[in-house]
Amino acid sequence: VIGSVEGILSRSLLVSPSGSIRVKDKSTLTLNCTTSSNNGTTNIDNIKWYKVGDNQSLFQPSGQRRAIHDGEKVIVQLHWSQINSTDNGQYRCQWAQFNQVNDVTVTVE
Repeated sequence: VIGSVEGILSRSLLVSPSGSIRVKDKSTLTLNCTTSSNNGTTNIDNIKWYKVGDNQSLFQPSGQRRAIHDGEKVIVQLHWSQINSTDNGQYRCQWAQFNQVNDVTVTVE
């Protein structure tokens, strides 16, 4: 056997919190996008947060992006120190290297 598919099958992309979340206006919020790769080849430049607009177009979100290496995992965060109603919407974490996406919807009350 030349090569192995095991490494490809063990990669994952998780978003937390997930699904649909509600936060209070002017509160702090951090969205986490965690990747796992059993061979440690994850390039953080290939992991990006986007805000999903009309017609599924992608925009740079207003939050601050941070990346954390934790062993073979990479956590890419989108952080707001004071979120507001203009930040309402759907956010997408995209791992371009392996063509994976995961979404979360944020509602500011």
